[in-house]
Amino acid sequence: MTDILYRGGDLQLRNFIPEDFKHIVSLNQEIRVTESLFEKALLSNRYIAQYFVSDVISRYEKEAGLGSWVAEKRNAKNEWVFQGWFNLSPVPEDAFLHIPAQDTADLVELGSRLTTAAWGSQLSTLLGDKLLKYAFEDLSLPCVYIHCLPTNRAAIYCTAFLGFEPVGQITYFGQDSLQFSLSAARFSHWCTLPTRQKKLAGVAIAKHLTVESQCGITSAMPNKVGKIKQAGGLNAVS
Repeated sequence: MTDILYRGGDLQLRNFIPEDFKHIVSLNQEIRVTESLFEKALLSNRYIAQYFVSDVISRYEKEAGLGSWVAEKRNAKNEWVFQGWFNLSPVPEDAFLHIPAQDTADLVELGSRLTTAAWGSQLSTLLGDKLLKYAFEDLSLPCVYIHCLPTNRAAIYCTAFLGFEPVGQITYFGQDSLQFSLSAARFSHWCTLPTRQKKLAGVAIAKHLTVESQCGITSAMPNKVGKIKQAGGLNAVS
């Protein structure tokens, strides 16, 4: 039986199984999806996708509650349909150029990759919120990071809606990236706010950072390595 991390209403997060590589290939053949990714279309290759899924499955017992999970939505026929995946995982050692690995060893990031059919459905914020509760309440993480491309306005909106704050701009897998953080204390407070206030925060931050990015203005955002540890990822949320 497949392990279920979360199930509520018509949504669920479950462990990967070997057969999921087919979904991964199909998802990464969607041009609109790959445009917002750091590593582009590598997972559109069948053999790379199989390796990816195998690696994800092997990590469930190695990473103490962290991992990647398939996001599914129940349809009118009571069938669970693939929507993409979410991850709550250590930031890869080679993610940051010019930063010693020991300085990023305890960083955990939240990320997702969703099919275009799931875009605009609030799935990213609904399941993102559930994973954050899991991160802070079950795993007792002190903070979580998100990284996304400066041009990915939808990801920035979802990130801010969930309560994340901008930390700075950093090189992530060789590309300019926006870095956001969310502490356990801030998340606890954020959960008490009305949805309207969260939406307004998302719109304001997405507009502000997108304009800065288009103008090439980054001075308002700290770019110091030392700031990373002090703050507290959802990379490329759609």
